[in-house]
Amino acid sequence: MSRALLVAERRYRHDEAAGLTPSGTSQPPILALRRGDGRDRPQRKGHSSEATKGEADRPRILLVDDERDITDALRIGLEKRRYDVQVYNDPTKALAKFKPGAYDLAVIDVRMPRMNGFDLFRELRSLDKSLRICFFTAFEAQAEEFERRFPGRSGVAFLAKPMSLAQFAQNIEKILAD
Repeated sequence: MSRALLVAERRYRHDEAAGLTPSGTSQPPILALRRGDGRDRPQRKGHSSEATKGEADRPRILLVDDERDITDALRIGLEKRRYDVQVYNDPTKALAKFKPGAYDLAVIDVRMPRMNGFDLFRELRSLDKSLRICFFTAFEAQAEEFERRFPGRSGVAFLAKPMSLAQFAQNIEKILAD
C-alpha cells in the first residue's frame, strides 16, 4: 500500500475514533487512484477538489487571539464540531486578509499587541456591517469599556476566559443561532 493510502487510512481511523465519520459505516471510503499527470494521488471516491455541499454549509468563524495555544485549542475543538475556522494570531494580519461576507462570526481577544480587539472590531465592522462579533477576554470590565466606546452597538457578545471547550462551543452555537 502506498504511503498516501496509509496516511488517508490513518486519517479516517482518527476521524472515526473522534466520531466524525458517517454513522453506520465501518469501512473507510473507497480510495481511487487518480491518474493522468504521471503521479498517483489518493482521492476519496465521489469527491472533487471543490468543496462538497456539507463543507459549504459549515459556519465560518474568524478567530483572532495573540495566544497561539488558545487559538490552536479552539480551532481544533471547533473544527471537530464542523465549523470552518480561520485563525490569526496577529490582528493586523487578520485585518489585511479579511474579506467581507466570508465569515459568519468573528471571535476576537480584546488585549493584543499592535491592535486591540476594539480597534479591530471597528475596522472589521466598517468593512462588513453584518459581521457578528464575539469578544473572548479574561477581563470582565471589557464589556463596560466597549459600551462606553461604542454606545448602543448591538450584535456583539462577550465571553469570559477561561472556559471549557464544550462551553465555548455551546456559546458560539447560541450566538450563531441569534
